[in-house]
Amino acid sequence: MKTLILGEILNGTLSSGTLEIIKKAQDESLDYQVVTIGSDDDPTIGSESFKQTYIKRSSESLQFSKVTDLITKIVNDEGINLVLGSSTYPVSYTHLTLPTKRIV
Repeated sequence: MKTLILGEILNGTLSSGTLEIIKKAQDESLDYQVVTIGSDDDPTIGSESFKQTYIKRSSESLQFSKVTDLITKIVNDEGINLVLGSSTYPVSYTHLTLPTKRIV
């Protein structure tokens, strides 16, 4: 199964959570690659054993639309079936409309 792992960078290297997901993907013999997003200029994230893409974003902005577009392109171009990520990534529910009640 073609899998994309959303990796985290902490202090310039892959986080332990990302390494744990990579290990599990290897144990399950998944065909995987890793995409990491960060603001570091020169993170140490390379490996010869898997495909890795680093997306640098501005540390001054919380705007992730360009990052989302790039990840979507990778998913579509590579035929990704499964996306995995660490639980510390924020999840956006902006597409949901929730009922509201005005309290006066």
